[in-house]
Amino acid sequence: TLSTYDAAGLMREQICTYVCPYGRFQSVMYEPETLAVHYDARRGEAAHGRAVARAGRRTLAERGEKGLGDCVDCGLCVQVCPVGIDIRDGLQYKCISCGLCVDACNGIMDSFGFPRGLIRYDSESNLAAVSQAPPRLHWRSPKTIGYGVALILMSGLLAYSIGTQDSFDRAVSQVRQPLYVVLSNNDIRNRYQVRITNKAAQEQTYTISAPGIPAGALDLGSISEISIKPGHSGLVQVSVRLPPALAAQTQRFDLVITPQGKPADARSESVHFDSPSRRP
Repeated sequence: TLSTYDAAGLMREQICTYVCPYGRFQSVMYEPETLAVHYDARRGEAAHGRAVARAGRRTLAERGEKGLGDCVDCGLCVQVCPVGIDIRDGLQYKCISCGLCVDACNGIMDSFGFPRGLIRYDSESNLAAVSQAPPRLHWRSPKTIGYGVALILMSGLLAYSIGTQDSFDRAVSQVRQPLYVVLSNNDIRNRYQVRITNKAAQEQTYTISAPGIPAGALDLGSISEISIKPGHSGLVQVSVRLPPALAAQTQRFDLVITPQGKPADARSESVHFDSPSRRP
């Protein structure tokens, strides 16, 4: 489609930056103990910043004497980043935590014989500590527990909704032009439109009944039942005719829609019956 072509062919990484809510959602959950992709600025910058590895500053000892950090300023971490950020500038909302910069930097560190982990998954609080510990997850923080409880509740609600949803939707509307018709024998007739949508995975047959009114008052025309394919809807024209005395007493009645062979799934819709006795 056109939207897919725009996203994958034209906008590309701009989707991550301006459209995808991932970064903004992650920033809401972020806290100082959160593991994320970080650049160890204390190690990478040292006293006099990063510098390209040249003669006289290729080894750790040579760089240490000149106050240079372990970062050789190769720029590979920026080149591999799918959203084009420089992780050395600090944590940014555009970061999708893919870890490509981590792998690229570790490869450079290996080629120079430097320790790995200049760019790594770590927490902000651990990087700021005087004595850094190995990165670890903090499961017992209030925010983690809160999000865990919220996730469990939402998952439970989703499972309940799926397990208890009806196998079909129905909508009954009264034909309002005219609201009622007085027949030649003075019976009162109202007409209704019944729309049924099959939400089940297989074709289903439905019957329509009106248990609150006399037998024969409900007229479905030439059909006695309607079969509907999965994901499709069917429309049934229904009319109800009542004698004048009964019409005056009947303000509402129920139309019951029952899937064939599944009486427990029957659903009813209360509808209004109009007659001249209730008109000014």
